[in-house]
Amino acid sequence: MNNINFVFNPDKIEKIVDFENNMLKEYSQIISQYSDVFAEYGYSLDVGCIWINNRNKSKSKSRIKFQNGYSCIIYCDVLKNGEVLRYNANDGEADYYEVSTSWIISYISKSFFSLKVTLCPATDDIKDEITRLLKTAKNL
Repeated sequence: MNNINFVFNPDKIEKIVDFENNMLKEYSQIISQYSDVFAEYGYSLDVGCIWINNRNKSKSKSRIKFQNGYSCIIYCDVLKNGEVLRYNANDGEADYYEVSTSWIISYISKSFFSLKVTLCPATDDIKDEITRLLKTAKNL
């Protein structure tokens, strides 16, 4: 499905919030189909939203102000004993990686003299990403 774009104004806030809530529900339903398989290996899944503003480097599990740089991300973490599963990295880039994935579902950016909202309704790659997480978790 194609992205939905429109100019931001305060009247559109409810549309953005409803979209984000609906997408979280849809992602959660798809991901929950994998919970039992992860549980067989002693893992659980944590799915939620995080809000980020890339311009001022803020990050929150609560909705932030709608402004340039705003984005809403759905994440899925693989948990072991309540902690995000990690594995050591041997690539010289990082000490470890977390078994986690995320999807940007909405963002606001400056376009000429107005703010443009982009809503990202695609859910096509969820199953592939969760399968990749399962493969990683099974090998740890």
